[in-house]
Amino acid sequence: MMRITLLLITGFLVGCAAPVRHVYLADQPYPPHHANYPIRIYQGTLPDEPFVEIAVVSFTLKSKLQSRDKAIEAMRAKARELGGEAIINFGQQNRTDAIVPVGGVLMLDIDTTYSGTVIRFVRNNSNNPATTRRITWHN
Repeated sequence: MMRITLLLITGFLVGCAAPVRHVYLADQPYPPHHANYPIRIYQGTLPDEPFVEIAVVSFTLKSKLQSRDKAIEAMRAKARELGGEAIINFGQQNRTDAIVPVGGVLMLDIDTTYSGTVIRFVRNNSNNPATTRRITWHN
């Protein structure tokens, strides 16, 4: 009995650890940033500087034990790994599934997905690979 309980708890915790998914947009990879590199989050606004889009990232909270802060930090870590400097168009979407167990009790399962676009700012530097990519300017 103890072994079954331990397996169920382990399975629940492993199921809670959702990876950050991403779709790469850039033509070539950027070098990653160090673990403490600050990644800015833009929600509802865009930076004034020109930038290149690197990837679209998303993180789904599958458990009530996870928080919005965990999602943001996981997305920042992925942005650093991809060589990004900020995340734009940050937002969330909720999905609700109704589950009716055998006992007839109605339970709601709500998943929250956070998403955004990882960007890198374009600087006047001939060695910057962003100068050869699709650059998005916003005024």
